[in-house]
Amino acid sequence: MELAALLGELQHRVAGRAKVRDPLSAARRYLAEHASATDASVLRRLVFALMWGRVKVHAADLACFTTDGALIAAALIDARLRGLYPDTEWRAAVLALIAS
Repeated sequence: MELAALLGELQHRVAGRAKVRDPLSAARRYLAEHASATDASVLRRLVFALMWGRVKVHAADLACFTTDGALIAAALIDARLRGLYPDTEWRAAVLALIAS
């Protein structure tokens, strides 16, 4: 699924919810607090994929997201598409996920 299509699908699911101000920090916190949640592995893979620029997410993956996970995932994709974080911050986020 293309990033723009994935973002549209996730935004549709979380319409009307508050925006995530700092998606990378929100993802780190969410993954630390919900490490064993079903959507945590999908969210972790998404962060890795966004860093590398090779996103392969399937519709079945979207079904795994809780509302909070979908909100963070949408914010991460939007941040990557808009270039809100430099590559060094994406790499740092991935290294932090590996270390945790």
